[in-house]
Amino acid sequence: METIALLSLFLLIYLVIHFYSRRFTVNNYLESNISNQSSFSFFNLLNRIFWKIFRLLNFTIVFAHLFTVVDSTIKSYFDHPTIINQSHFDLAAVYSMQGRRPNMEDCFSLRNNVSTELGIEYYAIFDGHGGPNAALYADREIFDRISKRIRKVIENSKSEEISIDSCSKKDANLICTSSMQSSKVFENKINVEAHRFKLLTLTMMKNILNEEVINVDKSLVEQFTRSNDISGTTVLIAIRLLHSNKLLVANVGDSRGILCDSKGTTIPLSFDHKPYQSKEYRRIIDAGGYISLKGVYRVNGILAISRALGDYPLKENRLIIPDPDILTFDLNELQPKFMIMATDGFWDTFSNENAVKFVHDELSQMSSSAIIKPTQSLSSIALHVAKRLAKEAFTRESYDNITVIFILFDKDLKKFSTAFAKATPSSSNPTIKTKSTNDCLADKNEMKSIST
Repeated sequence: METIALLSLFLLIYLVIHFYSRRFTVNNYLESNISNQSSFSFFNLLNRIFWKIFRLLNFTIVFAHLFTVVDSTIKSYFDHPTIINQSHFDLAAVYSMQGRRPNMEDCFSLRNNVSTELGIEYYAIFDGHGGPNAALYADREIFDRISKRIRKVIENSKSEEISIDSCSKKDANLICTSSMQSSKVFENKINVEAHRFKLLTLTMMKNILNEEVINVDKSLVEQFTRSNDISGTTVLIAIRLLHSNKLLVANVGDSRGILCDSKGTTIPLSFDHKPYQSKEYRRIIDAGGYISLKGVYRVNGILAISRALGDYPLKENRLIIPDPDILTFDLNELQPKFMIMATDGFWDTFSNENAVKFVHDELSQMSSSAIIKPTQSLSSIALHVAKRLAKEAFTRESYDNITVIFILFDKDLKKFSTAFAKATPSSSNPTIKTKSTNDCLADKNEMKSIST
């Protein structure tokens, strides 16, 4: 509107000057009055000046308009938050978007519907690089292999199952009615299932998880070397053992998970694997590699993470390793409110504490307003939060694919305001001693002196 108004104003002024210029020209020829010569020259000059300005403005505005159209077209292509997938059931949800990247390389898995069969809930995120193939392969293979191992444990436990025969032949004096028999069969079936899952101990599950992540990488590298596929992927897997209410989190790379406990405290579930960390840096140098600074610290000038699945050119001499860090958490002790798992496209714009506060504000607003309907499921609420987190990361100008998994543990949303009002802003980790911010900065300063 401002452009049209400006053009209209200049056009009006030009027409007025042009009209008076022609009028003075006619009068000058008719009257042949020398005194009009100066006025004629003045209006003629103004006429020419405004005509040139008008033409220049037209050219500039047309060019600017074309540039704006082209620029907006390009931005609409790259800035459009393409939704690749979204899913929700029970108390968990995921929202995945392509964002500003030309291709989608994130994968995810929500499998809490296998709880009755395997006694676990399974959540996973894979952030691919160099193409989506490694992420797709890892997503499919890791769960399949873990579930097969768990089934073997359950099958092996059959020999130790409690008999479901409700009427013991040894007790001849016991007379079982049909109702008593039915009741005891049901009770013993529950005991049998509980007994099966108890054999899947925390230590056993940790070993299975560690072994299968490494085994999948081995087969992935072998296949991708033959096909010359250099793609790789991060891995972030959370497994909840339902019989003991324990949580295992395996991490390879820089996808990250956090948990908010009953006090509103932020608990990191994983820690990024970066080349500038002292442990990772020394391992890479000892393996014959180097770290260079190209925007971020990279292994051999290529990869910005120090652990990944795939990336077969960097697996020689173990410059990049697939070994997961696995942390365990007692959910009975922590009494968590919710859990967030996300790719680095999200964490590039959020700190751990910032993400927890954002969720708290969102859930508090939902619980105190009419956003939550009485008939609304908790899974749809979880999806709403996952979507808000992902879109907020996009708004904060994340330039990567963004995938967020959000899991609710507490069904009473009204408790959130109370819990966070008493919470301290600090984060904690009950399992391991974490590296301080100063330690990380020291690592980076050390890296600057040797970067090429």
